[in-house]
Amino acid sequence: MPTIPEHWINYIDDDLIVIDKPSGLPSVPGKTPAYTQNLYHWLNDEIPPVYVVHRLDINTSGLIVFARTKAAQRTLSIAFQKRKTKKIYRALLHGYLKSHSGKIELPIVTDWENRPRQKLCFISGKASMTEFKRLSYVNDNTLVEFRPITGRSHQLRIHAQLIGHPIVGCRLYGFGTQNEQQRLMLHAQQLTVPHPSTNSLITFLSLEKFLE
Repeated sequence: MPTIPEHWINYIDDDLIVIDKPSGLPSVPGKTPAYTQNLYHWLNDEIPPVYVVHRLDINTSGLIVFARTKAAQRTLSIAFQKRKTKKIYRALLHGYLKSHSGKIELPIVTDWENRPRQKLCFISGKASMTEFKRLSYVNDNTLVEFRPITGRSHQLRIHAQLIGHPIVGCRLYGFGTQNEQQRLMLHAQQLTVPHPSTNSLITFLSLEKFLE
């Protein structure tokens, strides 16, 4: 793999590294050839060792943290499990979202017949909550801020669909796109985690210009 572009590295110290991941690059290995080249292997080739803490979908861009020691991995993983972290996303939604802000509380579950899709299910679905705030209208779309309170698979994408405004470029839950170059317009803009060595909250902000 080629050298990691310097502008991808948002922050690095002895405990962790935060990367501004581009859309289209897998975070971790997967079962298909598309995942052969991935951020986890790339980092381990360049600055070993690194350890997986959480994931971003292949088509989602933005901030992702990897641990640089096993102890840091354990601490960060527990923080994610106990919801001691905060994540803020930017997303471009189809159409004009009327509500200025609010909460989406809709239970979702794996749609086993159509994996990897998730679906709404009030019987066996897991509780899922997303807070949102409308930021601006962009042409015929709406730029929003998403704050996931829970961390279900595909949560932001399916919640956007369920309120009638799927994310632009989403082929699983949206209208797709006739432009094959159109990326999924979902970006992990801000990430707050407790630092493994000090336990103090540290916030990272993506420097990538999402809409550009």
